[in-house]
Amino acid sequence: MTGGAAARISTDAFTVAFVAYLAAMLAAFHHLAFRRRVVWALAIALTGAGALAHLVSAVARGLAAGRIPLGNMYEYSLVLSLLVVLAYLVFVEGMGRIRTVGGFVLAFVLLTMAVAALFLHVGPAPLVPALNSYWRQVHVGSMIVSSALLALGGILTMLYLVQEASGRRRAARLRPIAGGGVGADLGTARASEAGGGRARAAAPGDPAPVGRPRPARPPDDRLRLPHLDLRGHRRGDLGGARLGPVLGLGPQGDLVLRDLGHLRGGTSTPGRRRAGAAGGRR
Repeated sequence: MTGGAAARISTDAFTVAFVAYLAAMLAAFHHLAFRRRVVWALAIALTGAGALAHLVSAVARGLAAGRIPLGNMYEYSLVLSLLVVLAYLVFVEGMGRIRTVGGFVLAFVLLTMAVAALFLHVGPAPLVPALNSYWRQVHVGSMIVSSALLALGGILTMLYLVQEASGRRRAARLRPIAGGGVGADLGTARASEAGGGRARAAAPGDPAPVGRPRPARPPDDRLRLPHLDLRGHRRGDLGGARLGPVLGLGPQGDLVLRDLGHLRGGTSTPGRRRAGAAGGRR
């Protein structure tokens, strides 16, 4: 195979990989929005096909240049984006089984390939004698591997921080019951009729209530607790607007089933006997 033919194969395979990654990114974002398993499978198949074409492009580039394709920034970007895709398929999809970050990873890969094709592309050529050393392969190869892992880890870290901030904002909008968290004394709370039935903690200067104090009631249906899953135990879901805020789940979603043991002896308040009966059956 001549150098010109290998260079054309490299360019064509690069284009095929770019188109496959673009389609896979769209499918991955569709799966993120609608959770269709068949769309996720299509995204993985397109990503695998794109990675195969990407590998062909890198190998053909090396054959066209007569060396390992690590001699300039175009080749660096070519191999870097390939390693990011392979690391994503192996560590995130294969080992971690995380199905919701593929679109973001492929967006980074597409951006890297677009910058390489538009601004960094040079024809295949041999290296100058000063760079023709096996230490270059060791040095540049270790840099590309570390850069690929750093890029993938950076993408996952940014997504985690965004999700963490969103969870904190959602938790801040939840109205507390009886003025506090799990350990608040519900017996010192009384309903405020002027405040639309919201419960508040009794202040030190408030007069003592006349007669039997009214028990604090859970908030109304306007309070929504988003996506309470109990780590996959859907039969133990506490619902969208009842006991979740009392437990103080927080934005981390770190509820453990053993933490619910002390609730089994609780009794239901007037008007909420169905909740107590449901708790006894569990």
